Amino acid sequence: MRRKEIISWALYDFANTIFSANVISIYFPLWLTQELGGEQIHYSLAISASMLAVAFTMPLLGILSDRWGRRKPLLFLFTLACAFATGGLGTLADLSLALLCFALANYAYQGGLVFYNALLPGVSSEGELGRVSGLGVGLGYLGAILGVVMVTPFVSGRLWGWDVPFLTERGNAASFLPTALLFLLFSLPIFLWVKEPAEEGIWREKRVWKALLQIKAHPQILRFLVARFFYLDGINTAIVFMSVYLVNVVGFSGKGEVQDFFIVSTTFAILGGIGWGVLTDRWGHRRTLSLVLLLFTSAIIAATLATTKFLFWFIGPLIGIALAGVWTSDRPLLITLSPPGMYGEFFGLYSLSGKLAAIIGPLQWGILVKLCEPLGLWKYRIAIFSLTLFFVLGLLILRKLPR
Repeated sequence: MRRKEIISWALYDFANTIFSANVISIYFPLWLTQELGGEQIHYSLAISASMLAVAFTMPLLGILSDRWGRRKPLLFLFTLACAFATGGLGTLADLSLALLCFALANYAYQGGLVFYNALLPGVSSEGELGRVSGLGVGLGYLGAILGVVMVTPFVSGRLWGWDVPFLTERGNAASFLPTALLFLLFSLPIFLWVKEPAEEGIWREKRVWKALLQIKAHPQILRFLVARFFYLDGINTAIVFMSVYLVNVVGFSGKGEVQDFFIVSTTFAILGGIGWGVLTDRWGHRRTLSLVLLLFTSAIIAATLATTKFLFWFIGPLIGIALAGVWTSDRPLLITLSPPGMYGEFFGLYSLSGKLAAIIGPLQWGILVKLCEPLGLWKYRIAIFSLTLFFVLGLLILRKLPR
């Protein structure tokens, strides 16, 4: 039964990464800029607005979930909202409505992660947090690969150069409905087979927002969250704009090469998630996370300097491995720093640090690209190189945490 619960929990990573790969990383930014006539600053604003909403509401909902002792009902509500908003995207032709619908889908997707992460201690013991988290990451990136493979025929009518029966090329908008259905389908196991232990929760303040002040009594958690704010600024921005960078700077085709790049990178992320999970349990969560961030920084510098497609087929796997390592090591690190019974609250603040970073990062990218317009394609290289600053700041702050 325990193994069944672990796999069911991890399959939610499989499900939600189908959404993040197809909608956030590939098809929505391409659809927005190539077919709806939008600009990168429009995408930046939609991402930032939805993340701002998450940043202000998720800590409150995390605290309430602790008081209630239940996370699954809220996770189900947010999953359903994301799926409906994603499915509706393809029916829209108006730029403003499409941005609004995307912002709602992204809000629900990001918000659901708060409750999903808070379920991790209930399906694993302290000694296996890294491995269970790594399994989720590995299955998540497998979901990204299979999600792209299953959705691509609806967009192009072809898969790896072969015509797919009964399907014709319909464009990027055709990706949204099958993505929504796949997200719903593979999220079902967590609702059916993961048992949520009865909890009373900890409610030490009469007013909800006063509970946020408890972070002052946990300085190590505060330090971790500040570090996370900085390194996720770089990570979130790289995820959001990678497909745009590949098409405009590297010369990849949006009709197939971008998808193949993400599949190859994600394949290495699967292996990375499992490998990092073992390493973080043996070597320590903080030390592993620091190593991961050094690798990510190196990959971003390489992406800034690379001038050929060939080099990116090596940079992509490096980014995939590093990305898997972040999620594998930083979730267990927060759990080991948090007092029992307050996981929902601190995962709400965990979400807050990430979402605040996701407000600033995309805006920074959009503004830099706009300001450096006279420099041609160098504007993109300047924007991506600027992300290394945030990795370095995150690393410096993490150094003072226990190994």
